[in-house]
Amino acid sequence: RQGNIAGLVATLEKTWKSPTYEQMLELADLYAETSQPNKAQEYLQKAISKSPKLPEAHEKLVRHYRSHGQMDKMFDAQKALIKAVPDNPEYRFELYDAHIQQKQLDKAFAVLEEIQKQFTSDFDVQRRVAEAWQINGRNQKAQDIYENWAKTHPNDLEALEALGDQYDAAGEKKKALETWAKIENLALDKATKLETLARIYDEHGYAQEAESLYAKSLKANPKDCQAHVQYADILTRNAHLDKAVEAWETLAQTCPESPMQTMAARQLASIYRSRGTEQKAIAQYKGKCESSPDNLNTFL
Repeated sequence: RQGNIAGLVATLEKTWKSPTYEQMLELADLYAETSQPNKAQEYLQKAISKSPKLPEAHEKLVRHYRSHGQMDKMFDAQKALIKAVPDNPEYRFELYDAHIQQKQLDKAFAVLEEIQKQFTSDFDVQRRVAEAWQINGRNQKAQDIYENWAKTHPNDLEALEALGDQYDAAGEKKKALETWAKIENLALDKATKLETLARIYDEHGYAQEAESLYAKSLKANPKDCQAHVQYADILTRNAHLDKAVEAWETLAQTCPESPMQTMAARQLASIYRSRGTEQKAIAQYKGKCESSPDNLNTFL
């Protein structure tokens, strides 16, 4: 196969007297495939000289140096890529990752600082920087990012959730709850706010608060099947079984779709079984789920 490719390369070089940018990339790929890294590198460098602001040749040259263990040149090529496309944060995160892999922490942290300053108006980028600080044990730096964002973007639901998460992880429960509570005052529809806040409390183990909010969310959306499921589920997990039975029965009455009927029947059967009413469990499960593929005896 390599012989065929070598012949193709020779033909293309004769045909392409003044190759375009794309043709140079193709020749570089062909030379790489025939194990001629120097020629591949040469064409990539020519492509960059021809169109220095286009990223593809830069990206290939970075990969070329990395694959051949030429790490100093790889770092230079990555920096040249960032210079060519300064508004793409991904290339900067790649530089950060490369320094981390080489255990060059000071250089990696310097790149993080640069990303943080360069992309101050992009929450997704700021969040990635904060997560990187957290991974490296710099929790205060992560917290500073979320606090600054929440201060300048007080109506950002994601930012409030993330800041509350940060406080909660740091053991500052009161601050976490106060931060999450601000979500209720955002200019969003009531259902979205209640469901989001209920989910947050649920995920962080605030069971009673979550149960109360799921109840409010259901009241605001009485025909929303997912709201019924969330409320019935947390009642079951909180062992409020009388209310849970009522909630699962309401779900079965409100949502006629087969998956919802099956879910409600299984949950009700499970509750009846836990109370020792085996026959009622069998009747509940079989009555609602005759078409279910589950084996009844295994289930019970």
